[in-house]
Amino acid sequence: MEELQGSFTSDLSYYLKKKGKKAICWNEAIRGGNVERDNLTVAWWMDKTDATVDWANNGGPIILENFSPFYVDYPYGMHSLRDIYTFNPKKIKSLTDIGRSSIVGVESPIWTEFVTDSETMQKLCFPRWFAVSEIAWNGGSEKDFASFLKTSQFFCEVLNEYGITAAHESEWNILPHKRLSQTVGFATKNISKKTVIDFLRGNNK
Repeated sequence: MEELQGSFTSDLSYYLKKKGKKAICWNEAIRGGNVERDNLTVAWWMDKTDATVDWANNGGPIILENFSPFYVDYPYGMHSLRDIYTFNPKKIKSLTDIGRSSIVGVESPIWTEFVTDSETMQKLCFPRWFAVSEIAWNGGSEKDFASFLKTSQFFCEVLNEYGITAAHESEWNILPHKRLSQTVGFATKNISKKTVIDFLRGNNK
């Protein structure tokens, strides 16, 4: 099945290349090991195998959108502002120099199956997307979290003036025991037993 998906992905990528377009696929598409690197970029969100690392280490371009910490549709207790800001893409285990140079960008998804209104979505995104932007610009070097917090406070005030509701500073980096409570509360409210089983079996996305 994975080889079939890989073959289909390669065929589609080749078709798009003839149309002057480039293809981006989820990292699951390369598990079969038979995907051509030409014209294809892999979006790396979660991989329990070595497929994406091998892809990057062999020069295949990747976009980092790691579930932890880049998925901002989850509460700050799971993916805090500090978690995002201190994440260093180039220190991902097993990436070689070629693999690190294969990183073409980062992406931070906001999915809405657990988001019920626009204001909640805005709070989940900001100021966490400031931290994602910092990673995109500066990678993992020469970063100052204390200075970043002050900058975030300023720009959150700017967003609020434009009608965009950023999360309050008290929510950005909550204490460990509250993080656990928030994580458990989120899971209890939103995640079914079947979802957990599928996730553990690798049937996600």
